[in-house]
Amino acid sequence: PKLSWYKDGRKLTSADGVMLQPGQWKLLLTRRYKANADLKSLFSTCSWCAVPPGVDRVEPVEPVTVVQGSLVTLTCEARGFPLPTLTWMKDGQPLSLHRNLLLDGQETRLQLPDVTRSDEGLYSCVASNQAGSSTKSFNLTVLAILLFSSRLTIPVNSPLELECSASGVPPPTISWLKDGRPLEGAGIRSDAGIYTCTAKNLAGRASHDMRLVVQGEKRLCLTPPRVVQKA
Repeated sequence: PKLSWYKDGRKLTSADGVMLQPGQWKLLLTRRYKANADLKSLFSTCSWCAVPPGVDRVEPVEPVTVVQGSLVTLTCEARGFPLPTLTWMKDGQPLSLHRNLLLDGQETRLQLPDVTRSDEGLYSCVASNQAGSSTKSFNLTVLAILLFSSRLTIPVNSPLELECSASGVPPPTISWLKDGRPLEGAGIRSDAGIYTCTAKNLAGRASHDMRLVVQGEKRLCLTPPRVVQKA
């Protein structure tokens, strides 16, 4: 960044007897004083100046909505002087000991593998130094499906209610399939098969299968009669 110094609201230049040292945040003041007929130079160096941190780059763009089981990577890059310290928080609580927290200079990445509903919340990347702090937040929503067991057995002619609930942003739509086709008919042995519940929204889709077994009387297998000729 370009550095400028001001005194009493006026920008200082080399004509004011100041010198900026390249690559440093220092101001060198030179003045000549006359004492006992000798010329002396007074060199005064300002202590360092601090630049408040700013978050330059974040990924992904907010809001963050993913399907349950996905890998989520939140990236945050900051600037400032001195170099800011980067920390992560979830719902106001620090994640400094998170096993998937990566730091690389002015960039930090938080990885959440195989996310579940418990990972939902407000994640914040905080950059701070002696001059202040800056925060960028990510609101993470996980699209999940709450389903029945993977296998169910019922007697023939018995009523059955299968429940499938899903949540997400935007709210997902739910559809049912039986053996890969839209549901048709009810109340007969042929209802046995694989039922699929699928939830879908702009973030993606998630589905779950369940095998239904209908118990009933065994079907009678008839064999054509065989004529035995007697003598």
